[in-house]
Amino acid sequence: MARLLALVHTVRSVMPSIESLAAGVLGPAVERLHIVDDLLLHDLLAHHAITPFVHRHFAHHAAEAEELGASAVLLTCSSIAPCVDTAAPAVRIPVLRIDEAMVDRALTLGRRIGILATIDLALDAVYDLTRRTAEGCGKTAEIEPVLCRAEAYAAMLAGRREEHDRIVRESLRQLAGHSDVVLLAQGSMATAVEEMDLAALGVPVLSGPRLALERVKEVMGGVAE
Repeated sequence: MARLLALVHTVRSVMPSIESLAAGVLGPAVERLHIVDDLLLHDLLAHHAITPFVHRHFAHHAAEAEELGASAVLLTCSSIAPCVDTAAPAVRIPVLRIDEAMVDRALTLGRRIGILATIDLALDAVYDLTRRTAEGCGKTAEIEPVLCRAEAYAAMLAGRREEHDRIVRESLRQLAGHSDVVLLAQGSMATAVEEMDLAALGVPVLSGPRLALERVKEVMGGVAE
Protein backbone atom coordinates (compact mmCIF):
# COMPACT_ATOMS: atom_id res chain seq x y z
CA MET A 1 0.00 0.00 0.00
CA ALA A 2 1.37 3.42 -0.98
CA ARG A 3 2.25 5.86 1.75
CA LEU A 4 0.44 9.19 1.92
CA LEU A 5 1.85 12.72 2.08
CA ALA A 6 -0.50 15.59 2.88
CA LEU A 7 0.49 18.96 1.42
CA VAL A 8 -1.19 22.09 2.76
CA HIS A 9 -1.27 25.09 0.41
CA THR A 10 -2.50 28.64 0.89
CA VAL A 11 -2.19 29.55 -2.82
CA ARG A 12 -3.96 27.35 -5.35
CA SER A 13 -1.63 28.25 -8.21
CA VAL A 14 1.43 26.56 -6.65
CA MET A 15 -0.24 23.15 -6.43
CA PRO A 16 0.43 21.90 -10.01
CA SER A 17 4.16 22.66 -9.93
CA ILE A 18 4.63 21.11 -6.50
CA GLU A 19 2.64 18.02 -7.52
CA SER A 20 4.89 17.64 -10.56
CA LEU A 21 7.98 17.91 -8.38
CA ALA A 22 6.57 15.48 -5.83
CA ALA A 23 5.85 12.90 -8.52
CA GLY A 24 9.48 13.06 -9.64
CA VAL A 25 11.10 13.13 -6.21
CA LEU A 26 8.85 10.71 -4.34
CA GLY A 27 7.63 8.43 -7.10
CA PRO A 28 4.43 6.38 -7.14
CA ALA A 29 5.16 4.78 -3.76
CA VAL A 30 3.93 8.00 -2.11
CA GLU A 31 0.42 9.26 -2.79
CA ARG A 32 -0.23 12.99 -2.42
CA LEU A 33 -3.22 14.59 -0.75
CA HIS A 34 -3.41 18.31 -1.55
CA ILE A 35 -5.26 20.57 0.89
CA VAL A 36 -5.85 24.10 -0.42
CA ASP A 37 -7.14 26.52 2.19
CA ASP A 38 -7.72 30.01 0.83
CA LEU A 39 -8.95 31.15 4.24
CA LEU A 40 -5.42 30.95 5.62
CA LEU A 41 -4.06 33.42 3.09
CA HIS A 42 -7.15 35.64 3.35
CA ASP A 43 -6.77 35.95 7.12
CA LEU A 44 -3.02 36.43 6.85
CA LEU A 45 -3.38 39.32 4.43
CA ALA A 46 -6.30 40.86 6.32
CA HIS A 47 -4.39 41.02 9.61
CA HIS A 48 -0.83 41.07 8.24
CA ALA A 49 0.07 38.55 10.92
CA ILE A 50 -0.29 34.88 11.76
CA THR A 51 -3.40 34.98 13.91
CA PRO A 52 -4.73 32.30 16.28
CA PHE A 53 -7.25 31.52 13.54
CA VAL A 54 -4.45 30.53 11.14
CA HIS A 55 -2.68 28.46 13.80
CA ARG A 56 -5.91 26.62 14.63
CA HIS A 57 -6.85 25.93 11.04
CA PHE A 58 -3.45 24.60 10.07
CA ALA A 59 -3.33 22.42 13.19
CA HIS A 60 -6.77 21.11 12.21
CA HIS A 61 -5.50 20.20 8.74
CA ALA A 62 -2.51 18.36 10.25
CA ALA A 63 -4.79 16.41 12.60
CA GLU A 64 -7.17 15.54 9.76
CA ALA A 65 -4.27 14.35 7.62
CA GLU A 66 -3.09 12.08 10.42
CA GLU A 67 -6.60 10.69 10.83
CA LEU A 68 -6.76 9.97 7.09
CA GLY A 69 -3.57 7.93 7.34
CA ALA A 70 -0.93 10.40 6.17
CA SER A 71 2.66 9.54 7.05
CA ALA A 72 3.73 13.20 7.00
CA VAL A 73 2.45 16.74 6.41
CA LEU A 74 4.25 19.40 4.39
CA LEU A 75 3.22 23.05 4.71
CA THR A 76 4.09 24.73 1.41
CA CYS A 77 3.60 28.35 2.51
CA SER A 78 6.63 30.07 4.06
CA SER A 79 4.51 32.99 5.27
CA ILE A 80 2.71 30.81 7.81
CA ALA A 81 5.54 28.29 8.32
CA PRO A 82 5.75 29.10 12.07
CA CYS A 83 2.39 27.31 12.39
CA VAL A 84 4.35 24.07 12.14
CA ASP A 85 5.84 24.72 15.57
CA THR A 86 2.40 24.79 17.17
CA ALA A 87 0.81 21.99 15.13
CA ALA A 88 3.57 19.39 15.26
CA PRO A 89 3.37 18.56 19.00
CA ALA A 90 -0.34 17.74 18.65
CA VAL A 91 0.09 14.91 16.10
CA ARG A 92 2.18 11.74 15.93
CA ILE A 93 3.41 12.20 12.35
CA PRO A 94 6.15 14.54 11.08
CA VAL A 95 4.99 18.05 10.14
CA LEU A 96 7.49 19.85 7.94
CA ARG A 97 7.87 23.42 6.76
CA ILE A 98 8.88 24.04 3.16
CA ASP A 99 11.82 26.31 3.97
CA GLU A 100 13.68 24.27 6.60
CA ALA A 101 15.73 22.02 4.30
CA MET A 102 16.59 25.04 2.14
CA VAL A 103 17.95 26.95 5.12
CA ASP A 104 19.97 23.95 6.29
CA ARG A 105 21.55 23.63 2.86
CA ALA A 106 22.31 27.35 2.63
CA LEU A 107 24.31 27.28 5.85
CA THR A 108 26.67 24.73 4.28
CA LEU A 109 27.31 26.91 1.22
CA GLY A 110 28.56 30.20 2.61
CA ARG A 111 28.45 32.92 5.22
CA ARG A 112 26.71 35.66 3.23
CA ILE A 113 23.13 34.52 2.80
CA GLY A 114 20.69 36.57 0.74
CA ILE A 115 16.96 36.00 1.16
CA LEU A 116 14.56 37.20 -1.53
CA ALA A 117 10.79 37.41 -1.06
CA THR A 118 7.73 39.07 -2.56
CA ILE A 119 5.83 39.35 0.73
CA ASP A 120 7.32 40.61 3.97
CA LEU A 121 5.73 37.92 6.14
CA ALA A 122 7.53 35.20 4.18
CA LEU A 123 10.75 37.21 4.31
CA ASP A 124 10.47 37.56 8.09
CA ALA A 125 9.73 33.86 8.56
CA VAL A 126 12.70 32.65 6.49
CA TYR A 127 15.02 35.27 7.98
CA ASP A 128 14.07 34.22 11.51
CA LEU A 129 14.51 30.53 10.70
CA THR A 130 17.92 31.19 9.12
CA ARG A 131 19.09 33.22 12.10
CA ARG A 132 17.89 30.67 14.65
CA THR A 133 19.32 27.73 12.71
CA ALA A 134 22.71 29.41 12.35
CA GLU A 135 22.81 30.21 16.05
CA GLY A 136 21.75 26.67 16.91
CA CYS A 137 24.63 25.10 14.99
CA GLY A 138 27.19 27.72 16.04
CA LYS A 139 27.69 29.23 12.59
CA THR A 140 28.26 32.88 11.75
CA ALA A 141 25.94 34.12 9.03
CA GLU A 142 25.52 37.54 7.46
CA ILE A 143 21.88 37.51 6.38
CA GLU A 144 20.55 40.08 3.92
CA PRO A 145 16.76 40.06 3.50
CA VAL A 146 15.43 41.74 0.34
CA LEU A 147 11.79 42.38 -0.49
CA CYS A 148 10.86 42.63 -4.17
CA ARG A 149 8.73 45.52 -5.34
CA ALA A 150 5.11 45.23 -4.21
CA GLU A 151 3.97 44.73 -7.80
CA ALA A 152 5.53 41.26 -7.82
CA TYR A 153 3.21 39.77 -5.22
CA ALA A 154 0.19 41.56 -6.67
CA ALA A 155 1.03 40.14 -10.09
CA MET A 156 1.31 36.63 -8.69
CA LEU A 157 -2.10 36.86 -7.00
CA ALA A 158 -3.62 38.21 -10.21
CA GLY A 159 -2.13 35.42 -12.31
CA ARG A 160 0.30 37.70 -14.17
CA ARG A 161 3.17 35.24 -13.91
CA GLU A 162 5.45 36.87 -16.48
CA GLU A 163 5.39 40.21 -14.65
CA HIS A 164 6.02 38.48 -11.29
CA ASP A 165 8.92 36.48 -12.69
CA ARG A 166 10.55 39.49 -14.34
CA ILE A 167 10.61 41.47 -11.09
CA VAL A 168 11.96 38.50 -9.14
CA ARG A 169 14.76 37.98 -11.67
CA GLU A 170 15.76 41.66 -11.51
CA SER A 171 16.01 41.54 -7.72
CA LEU A 172 17.83 38.21 -7.79
CA ARG A 173 20.58 39.52 -10.08
CA GLN A 174 21.23 42.43 -7.73
CA LEU A 175 21.26 40.32 -4.56
CA ALA A 176 23.48 37.62 -6.06
CA GLY A 177 26.25 40.16 -6.59
CA HIS A 178 27.04 40.30 -2.88
CA SER A 179 25.89 36.92 -1.57
CA ASP A 180 27.43 33.47 -1.26
CA VAL A 181 24.00 31.87 -1.67
CA VAL A 182 20.50 33.23 -2.30
CA LEU A 183 17.28 31.76 -0.92
CA LEU A 184 13.92 32.22 -2.61
CA ALA A 185 11.64 32.57 0.38
CA GLN A 186 8.45 31.39 -1.35
CA GLY A 187 7.83 28.30 -3.40
CA SER A 188 5.80 30.43 -5.82
CA MET A 189 9.04 32.20 -6.83
CA ALA A 190 10.68 29.05 -8.20
CA THR A 191 9.24 29.46 -11.70
CA ALA A 192 11.00 32.80 -12.04
CA VAL A 193 14.41 31.14 -12.26
CA GLU A 194 13.53 28.10 -14.36
CA GLU A 195 14.84 29.64 -17.59
CA MET A 196 17.63 31.73 -16.08
CA ASP A 197 21.29 30.94 -16.59
CA LEU A 198 21.94 30.47 -12.89
CA ALA A 199 25.58 29.58 -13.50
CA ALA A 200 26.11 33.10 -14.80
CA LEU A 201 25.01 34.50 -11.43
CA GLY A 202 28.03 32.87 -9.82
CA VAL A 203 26.20 31.78 -6.66
CA PRO A 204 23.77 28.97 -5.80
CA VAL A 205 20.07 29.87 -5.79
CA LEU A 206 17.97 27.67 -3.53
CA SER A 207 14.21 27.19 -3.59
CA GLY A 208 12.22 25.37 -0.96
CA PRO A 209 9.96 22.87 -2.78
CA ARG A 210 12.48 20.37 -4.18
CA LEU A 211 14.68 20.39 -1.08
CA ALA A 212 11.63 20.02 1.15
CA LEU A 213 10.37 17.06 -0.88
CA GLU A 214 13.79 15.43 -0.72
CA ARG A 215 13.60 15.76 3.06
CA VAL A 216 10.10 14.24 3.01
CA LYS A 217 11.61 11.33 1.10
CA GLU A 218 14.21 10.89 3.85
CA VAL A 219 11.55 11.07 6.54
CA MET A 220 9.49 8.44 4.73
CA GLY A 221 12.45 6.10 4.51
CA GLY A 222 13.65 6.91 1.01
CA VAL A 223 10.67 5.36 -0.79
CA ALA A 224 10.64 6.27 -4.47
CA GLU A 225 9.84 3.06 -6.35
